Amino acid sequence: VVNHHLVSDLISLGLWDEKMKNRIIADHGSIQNISEIPEDLKKLYRTVWEIPQKTILKMAADRGAFIDQSQSLNVHIAQPTYGKMTSMHFYGWKLAPKCTTEVLRSQSSQTLGCAASLASRSQIGIGA
Repeated sequence: VVNHHLVSDLISLGLWDEKMKNRIIADHGSIQNISEIPEDLKKLYRTVWEIPQKTILKMAADRGAFIDQSQSLNVHIAQPTYGKMTSMHFYGWKLAPKCTTEVLRSQSSQTLGCAASLASRSQIGIGA
């Protein structure tokens, strides 16, 4: 999936090229580790794994007052632990949502290969 808004912003800054595209692909869509990209864009364009899930829960609770029944909510925690899950559930419970977590998404401990192999990662300026 291509974020055309991000591409447009990078083009306007003169940062979009094949090398930049490959760096983003190699980092699974994240731009957080690309030093050339300004901080304001890094804050604006975060992957689901980079958004604090506490913020997601708070926004869901805020929307709840305007929803008749309930809403579906996916929680994304890269490496869930018992402590993180317990903390998240208690925080959500304190917010008094109409329902709790429906789906928990976690990152795979094994990543699939992508267009930028380890060899090409060094060519585009990111550590292997």
